[in-house]
Amino acid sequence: VEMKSSSITQVRGDLFRAHRSAILGAVDNGSEIGGYHRIRAFILYYEGSFGVPMKISDVSRVRGDSLEVDVLVSPRSNRSGPEGYDEWRKRLILRVKAPPLDGRANKEVEDTFRQITGFKCEVTSGQLNRQKTVTVYGDPVKAMESIEGSM
Repeated sequence: VEMKSSSITQVRGDLFRAHRSAILGAVDNGSEIGGYHRIRAFILYYEGSFGVPMKISDVSRVRGDSLEVDVLVSPRSNRSGPEGYDEWRKRLILRVKAPPLDGRANKEVEDTFRQITGFKCEVTSGQLNRQKTVTVYGDPVKAMESIEGSM
């Protein structure tokens, strides 16, 4: 690979493009170089490191006058609150102190979103799973701004 870049970021970008074109060329030619998932993981890793950071709009949807947020809950944490984004699952990571017993973690998820947004919130999907969908009932734009501000 011939690189004519001046900065380190540009050099890394040139390397990424060279690796990606080589891998995609191998995939297009039908050769087996470790499986589709390995190749996809490589591409996502580099695209994630050179791409734009995730935002709340990447993990949420506006549904009428409410906002649905995809959340990955981490129960029994030492603190509560949003932690960041899971780029693989396209979810907001939310830590909660409560254990996942008798709906206590779900209640804390709802309470945390209520504190952050100021609107009524409800776990609408994933009551028995760590991957949940939380619906925030209220102005979606204000809810997105307040969630983004809490990060």
